[in-house]
Amino acid sequence: MASIRRFFKLRPTIVWLGVVVWGLFFLYASSGLRYAISGLIIEKLYYPFYKIGLSLEEYRDAREENLSLKRDIIELSFALERLREAEAENKRLKSLLEIKENSEFKFIVGRVIDRNRSSTLIIDRGSKDGVSKNMPALDTKGVVGKVVDVSENTAVVELLTNPNFRISAIDTRSRVLGIVRMGEGNELEMIDVPVASDVAVGDEIVSSGLGGIFPKGLKIGEVVWAFDPKEKMFKEIRIRPFAEINKIEELFIIQGTASIKAK
Repeated sequence: MASIRRFFKLRPTIVWLGVVVWGLFFLYASSGLRYAISGLIIEKLYYPFYKIGLSLEEYRDAREENLSLKRDIIELSFALERLREAEAENKRLKSLLEIKENSEFKFIVGRVIDRNRSSTLIIDRGSKDGVSKNMPALDTKGVVGKVVDVSENTAVVELLTNPNFRISAIDTRSRVLGIVRMGEGNELEMIDVPVASDVAVGDEIVSSGLGGIFPKGLKIGEVVWAFDPKEKMFKEIRIRPFAEINKIEELFIIQGTASIKAK
């Protein structure tokens, strides 16, 4: 223990002497020997740390480049999605314009801003835009519903798929009349059609013009099931709606009750 304590007491002196000896060695040693020892020190002591530092720098650079590329990919993805949305919206608006040009109706075009599942939706048009209660609502393919409530800036549209919704309808081929309402699943049903009436799968069903709300000739859907049950008075008729209720983003509110032009 005494020898260890003496060592620690003499450590500064030993270090100082080591430095002096090392300095004298380099002062009087030959240049070739100095270069050799310097090279050895650089190779064994300095270069490994230099290489580690270089690797860390390269890692940081690669990491920054990777993050930059990820940001670019995300930005490009958002830009591509915006272009896709703009293209889809352009197609929808062209369809709306085509309908306006081929109709004698006056239309108010509204955007959907909220919806309640398959019962109602809210549009960004209200009384200040000319919307009033009981005006029919369409998309580019057919009947969507009707306006049931109006405020100054918005309106509530009751959808075709609402259990309370009813519309007087007619088969375009056979001229059979009935009432269309929501059925099972995503289908509609046509009721109050007597058994043996001439309604067949594939027939197109449109609004009849009766009832005072929906003008005649608005497309509703296509018959996908027609059956005459035994010992019953009315036919079973199922209809697939033309309007894509779950995909509506814009729709028409109809002003007036003129008929659609024949194409």
